[in-house]
Amino acid sequence: MQKILNNIIQARAGGSVQRCHTQRKIGEYSVAAHSWGVAMLLMQLFPKDFKRLVSYALVHDIPEAWVGDIPSPVFKATKHLKLEMSVIEDKILKKYNLPTMGELNEKDINILKFCDNLELYLWVREQEYLGNQFLKGMKNRLIEYLKELTTTLPKRIKVLIQELYIFDCKPTMHNIIETLDE
Repeated sequence: MQKILNNIIQARAGGSVQRCHTQRKIGEYSVAAHSWGVAMLLMQLFPKDFKRLVSYALVHDIPEAWVGDIPSPVFKATKHLKLEMSVIEDKILKKYNLPTMGELNEKDINILKFCDNLELYLWVREQEYLGNQFLKGMKNRLIEYLKELTTTLPKRIKVLIQELYIFDCKPTMHNIIETLDE
């Protein structure tokens, strides 16, 4: 029982890591909030894959509690680092009895990468609505990467990305109770 409790405590610690720490941002952006967003995207966009992949969506960034949230430009500048980090991250996940990305096939990895990056893109758009003008470069890189990822995904996802670029991503904050019968 002690080991299970320790695994829970360590997994929760992973959720408290702040994402995008090298970027100026308004408010907090934790691994826990991001992972929940990835799971929600997975449920909406890939419902047939949701049950099989949701645990991966929820734990994929937990190792950042130990290795940090390394900015993607660092991985692009040092090609070998990404592979080395994935080995370390899988070891951390295994240590705490959590699913590892190494267990997935390429199709499932692409689905998760897509949801992972789409969630980040949506966060960037929300930051823009809050007045943060420092993330334009990140937004443009993300939209290009999302387009690349869609080459292996269903056509409806390609259409989604085309619409998302022009879609108003601002959340509506009206009283949802008033609209339940619509």
